[in-house]
Amino acid sequence: MNEKSVVYLIIYTGEKLPPYYIGSTFESKFLNENYHGSPASKKWKDVFVQEFRDNPHLFHREILSIHETRHEALIAEYELQLKLDVVSSPDFYNESLACPNGFFGNREIAKVNAKGNTNCMGRIWANDGNKSFMIYPHELTSTMFLGRCKYDKSKISESVKEKKKSWMWITNELDDVRVPHDSEIPSGWRKGRSKTLSTKMVAGRKRSFKWFNDGYKDIRVYDTCDCTGLTPGRIKGKRK
Repeated sequence: MNEKSVVYLIIYTGEKLPPYYIGSTFESKFLNENYHGSPASKKWKDVFVQEFRDNPHLFHREILSIHETRHEALIAEYELQLKLDVVSSPDFYNESLACPNGFFGNREIAKVNAKGNTNCMGRIWANDGNKSFMIYPHELTSTMFLGRCKYDKSKISESVKEKKKSWMWITNELDDVRVPHDSEIPSGWRKGRSKTLSTKMVAGRKRSFKWFNDGYKDIRVYDTCDCTGLTPGRIKGKRK
């Protein structure tokens, strides 16, 4: 049997924190353990802990709604937090939103954003173990996981490999040409690239300039440059 859960409001009457906090938890925990929330905000977490320890009389609690399941409470919490804009409002020290399959704080959001798993519309990547899809955080269920699944990534990798296989290089030792993979190789040509041609290209690039010096510094001189008055080679002992 599912234990009931509540969405609650914390009212703070001091001066070190914003005045409100909205959260959810099991009804028994809220009533029997004097539970006052657990904000994960980097800005307010330590202040909350210190202030609640020193001045618990400044914190007051109210139950806003009761729900049959934890999941229903989280959805209600998320919708209320979204409506009141608790993440950016100066009246709340939440700085995070609830998520139906667990807490979805700023640190978790940052990790997901860093991996490119969200979009500007507030949707996130999730998966069911077989396929990936984009949904809003409140649409997550206990059978889903955050991020894209490896199965989809492997399919993408296979697709890339297939694209690479869709063409090939052929050569007649004078020219290298890329053609579709299923093309018929003409007479006098073979599959692959010319090693001689590649070697000549690399050697040509290496020989495209030469080192000279004027007695004080090394100068790179290309074939079209005038090197009158310069000494071939680099100054000995200058390179470290």
